Amino acid sequence: MQGGWISQVASLKGISLLDIHSFGHFARDLQQRGDDGKPAYLQYPYTFIEPNFGASFFSPQGSNPGPRYKGGSSQHPEDNMVGGEGLIKAVYEAIRCSPVWETSLLVIVYDEHGGFYDSVKPGPAPSPDDMSAEEIGKCGLNEYGFDFKRYGVRVPAVIVSPLIPKHTVDHTLYDHSSILRTLGKWLNIGPLTGRDAKANDLLPLLRNPLRDDCPLTLVNPAAQRRIEPPAAASGSPNADTPLAKSGNMIGFLRVLLKAELELGASEGTPAERII
Repeated sequence: MQGGWISQVASLKGISLLDIHSFGHFARDLQQRGDDGKPAYLQYPYTFIEPNFGASFFSPQGSNPGPRYKGGSSQHPEDNMVGGEGLIKAVYEAIRCSPVWETSLLVIVYDEHGGFYDSVKPGPAPSPDDMSAEEIGKCGLNEYGFDFKRYGVRVPAVIVSPLIPKHTVDHTLYDHSSILRTLGKWLNIGPLTGRDAKANDLLPLLRNPLRDDCPLTLVNPAAQRRIEPPAAASGSPNADTPLAKSGNMIGFLRVLLKAELELGASEGTPAERII
């Protein structure tokens, strides 16, 4: 789909497009067994599934050459959420109905926060310590020499396994290198940098006896409805018109107010409690 299927992972050193397989083979591959009766997929204990990025970089936005992500399954802000929900459904059902389900761990993560305000200030992070400050400034991919000693805003993560207790909400601090830390402990591989060496891994979540209440299938994602823009009002706006009590606009204004109060408090200005 206009380049959206081209894997970003293939840009990593040691990985090429020849190492990437179509997701259409995933469910079938999980069902295959070797001559010993064990799932053949056990020879690949870790799989990274990358979404389709839609129109991607091959579809300019009018006069701007930037990417558009419409029509994919990455759940980028410009795209429909349904595509990504469908991908999650397909991945879950393929694993749930396969021989590897009882020992599986599905990690659903996002690389960005979507641009929404976060009420928690990003804190300090362990240094990756794989490059010196001078090397960071000269590498060409890091113009301002950012040392990665601070976390960014929080992003969602959903962990799926029949070994996780029902209704679990975990408040442990994780970052993206927690995936590396989990794989390292599971596959007995040493850390790559000081960041993943100090990251919390996900294995403590797998503390439950095997559950038998996990659904075989998930509900189909609801189709997105087209919302028509409101008709233009005649005459000049009335300043006395009451502000809406619900909807996107009031929610947006509340987010701005919350941000202003918290930022003001951080600068020494008392924040008022708004009821």
